[in-house]
Parts: sequence; structure tokens; C-alpha cells
Amino acid sequence: MNTVRALGVVTADVCTTLIRGIAFWTTIPLPILIASTLVTGFVASSPRSVVALVVLNVVCAVVGRNHSPAI
Repeated sequence: MNTVRALGVVTADVCTTLIRGIAFWTTIPLPILIASTLVTGFVASSPRSVVALVVLNVVCAVVGRNHSPAI
């Protein structure tokens, strides 16, 4: 039973690290994408999409804030 529990803890830790890493690295290019939507005028035709990108950027920043990339 301890082996199953340890495997569950390791799996949860790996998944948490993976999600934080993806969120951290997604936060980096999103502002460029948001700026390009403003420059190209896409925001006029689909403002909800731009708002969704901004919300996604904030969520990714919050989730990925504790990620420390391995050097």
C-alpha cells in the first residue's frame, strides 16, 4: 500500500511541475500575441478573443509563478 501511495505522490508532483512549467513558458509569448492583435486590428473584430487572451495570460502567470526553470 505504501508503494501505491508513493507512486501517487510522485505522479502528482510531476503533474504539478509540468503544469507550472507549461503555464510559466506560455506566459512569455502571450503578451506578444496580444500586442499583435492590437496592431493588426483583430481586437475590433473579436474583442472577446483578446479579453480571453489577457485572462489566459493572467491565469498562466498566477499558475506558473512558482516555477523555477532548471539551469
